[in-house]
Amino acid sequence: MIKFLSSLFTKMTVAVSSIMLLAGPTFSADTPLNHEAVTFWSAGARMQGDVFKPSGLTPEQKLPGILLIHGWGGNKTNLNRMYAPQFAELGFVVMTFDLRSWGQSDGGYAEGLKLAQQWFVEHLK
Repeated sequence: MIKFLSSLFTKMTVAVSSIMLLAGPTFSADTPLNHEAVTFWSAGARMQGDVFKPSGLTPEQKLPGILLIHGWGGNKTNLNRMYAPQFAELGFVVMTFDLRSWGQSDGGYAEGLKLAQQWFVEHLK
């Protein structure tokens, strides 16, 4: 599982870097942004996210997108402050969200932790 996630992260990093190089900036740094809070559901858990995009987009206008996901040391608030607006100013549609049981999202982190703890204790014997 760790190899899979590591491989996925590497591929996503390369993809985002490639998109940024190929797409290039289509909006200036003073472009006003639209921000929208979004809610979606994952296996019964309410997930909270945010979408940033340059304002004034027409329905037929298509822009490249970036999905920013926080790591163990934060939540979407950090991404919303440090990265999402800057990418949106460069002409990308950007979505951030809190992982299950992090930040504003619901979820079963405690349940998963309890199961992992039980497994670990049983296999230490």
